[in-house]
Amino acid sequence: MFVYSFKASKKKMRLGILVLIGLIAAILIVVLTGIGGGDTAAQGQAQETAAPTKISTNEERVNYLKSFGWEVNPMPVSSADVTIPKTFDAVYEEYNVVQKKQGMDLEAYKGKIAKKYSYTVLNYPAYDGAVQANLLIYDNQVIGADISALALDGFMHGLTHES
Repeated sequence: MFVYSFKASKKKMRLGILVLIGLIAAILIVVLTGIGGGDTAAQGQAQETAAPTKISTNEERVNYLKSFGWEVNPMPVSSADVTIPKTFDAVYEEYNVVQKKQGMDLEAYKGKIAKKYSYTVLNYPAYDGAVQANLLIYDNQVIGADISALALDGFMHGLTHES
């Protein structure tokens, strides 16, 4: 058994406490601002398209879609509970690729029940078929979104054409 003792002056104790407080503050800043992983192009794009922190009313959902340039019928076509699978199949993997491109990721919501709201898009350019905007909401946050054509040979992309 080893015993080690030391004597610190009040000045050294104060300095140690200040360093510890500074270290804790730096960790909190990194955690709260999400700086930790370096700045990649995908993270920069995610910041540009990040979902609002809270979105709880139909009006907020419609305005959210409007912020991306979509005019929708303000009454949802449908709303339903959707369970995000614990294990993604190929379809969910592909869907999550679209989500990641627009700064969202469903990985953290595996096994959770989200609410899906679907709206009729009224201003989709150069397409005559039916188009819907879909929002996945969990705990009043948008965790997934897409614009989809309802035809069998339709399309699906994020809220912008680039995503």
